[in-house]
Amino acid sequence: MTGLVDAIAAEIGRDRLVSPDDVLGRALDPIGRQAPATWLIRPRSTQEVSAVLRLCHAAGQRLTVMGGATGLAGGLALAEDEWLLSLEAMRGIDIDAGNRVATMGAGAILQDVQDRVAEAGLSFPLDLGSRGSATIGGLIACNAGGEKALRFGMMREQVLGLEVVLPDGRVIDLMNSMVKNNTGYDLKQLFIGAEGTLGVVTRAVLRLRPHLPSRQTGFAALSQFDAVLKLKSAVEEALGNDLTAFEIMWPGFFDAVASAAGGALPVERGSAYYVIFEAEGGRAMTDDMFIEALEPVVEAGLVDDLVLARSNAERDGMWSLRNNIAALIAAYMPPIGYDVSIPLGKMEQFVAAVEAGVAQRWPDMRMTAFGHMGDNNLHLVVTLGAADAADKEALNHLIYGEVGKLGGSISAEHGLGSEKRDYLGYSRSPEAIALMREVRTLFDPRGILQQGRLLPDAEPRSPQDQ
Repeated sequence: MTGLVDAIAAEIGRDRLVSPDDVLGRALDPIGRQAPATWLIRPRSTQEVSAVLRLCHAAGQRLTVMGGATGLAGGLALAEDEWLLSLEAMRGIDIDAGNRVATMGAGAILQDVQDRVAEAGLSFPLDLGSRGSATIGGLIACNAGGEKALRFGMMREQVLGLEVVLPDGRVIDLMNSMVKNNTGYDLKQLFIGAEGTLGVVTRAVLRLRPHLPSRQTGFAALSQFDAVLKLKSAVEEALGNDLTAFEIMWPGFFDAVASAAGGALPVERGSAYYVIFEAEGGRAMTDDMFIEALEPVVEAGLVDDLVLARSNAERDGMWSLRNNIAALIAAYMPPIGYDVSIPLGKMEQFVAAVEAGVAQRWPDMRMTAFGHMGDNNLHLVVTLGAADAADKEALNHLIYGEVGKLGGSISAEHGLGSEKRDYLGYSRSPEAIALMREVRTLFDPRGILQQGRLLPDAEPRSPQDQ
């Protein structure tokens, strides 16, 4: 493909291409997967992205779009004939404080966006542990959720407008800075959560929110899952729309991060469940007001222990436990992770059924759960010890089978990628999958973008086929 490389270099500059020898070994995710020897293309503008896609489309060259390499969307496994397209050079951020919108390149890093928005006295509410590496384009492609989705919604709710380059190089201007715009099909929604299969997002207009000066955080230990549900209801009734986050941790998770903390813990170990919850408001909420709101919860005996953060340092300490995924992974090596949605009242049943099923087949297994309980999202981490591909496939069917039985989703916020695509039948009907395939073929008839991701190559097996 020397001719194609030369053609791309002529359009965007030879310095924007990284040779296969220099790409070899580049990190693709946090758990050690590395890039093969393949070309990496780093355009600086929408026009350059358009030129790259136009040339690759004509040549039939397959591309995979690389975001922040967080590994959350089912992994970035590359086929030998695929090249990498990175938007890391497209990181410009423009803040319009008066209209409460921000326009940015798809390569902008989430934390940079948050910091710039904060400097303007506003807030961008989507947040997650990988904020220091996750890119806006990747978050849009996977419709990311995060810790504040309970109140502010997922990435889909933050996007007002997009600029997208289609697989054949056409640029589609869907930029918009208004909350209300009912002018036909809302085409931007097709690209949010599509994992780059329909086109490459190059720019986005995001909705900003007012800065919320009041922030109160609580950390609770509980013995019964029913008490967790009652605590959530009580907190919502007491705090109303101020409740921003409600996160749950099973003992295995808490023990792993507590062991790595090396300091005082907000609550003692030994409980069945741990919850961190947070309220943010535009009005000042004093500690006494927050405590008064939670008094009925304590008086009802719902919690083993309840601690409120008295300082930013204590608050940061609480969240550092919840967000120390590195310590969790280290404790469950080699880890197998899952990102699912389960109806609230069935979460306890789901985790127990999975744990029993896994233990029956793999007696040496260990697993734990945690997640954004407020919006149905649970993460599982399982280690089977020495496991081969057949073990991994059997584990997937076991877990996704339980998800299907309970009417849940096999992907809550991280997308399907290449690892979940063959299990889509547990969450979507054959008719829905067929329509999704038709949409993909319409946008990318030559199949140059993100092949092997999102949709199975063949008709997926449904739960009834297992």
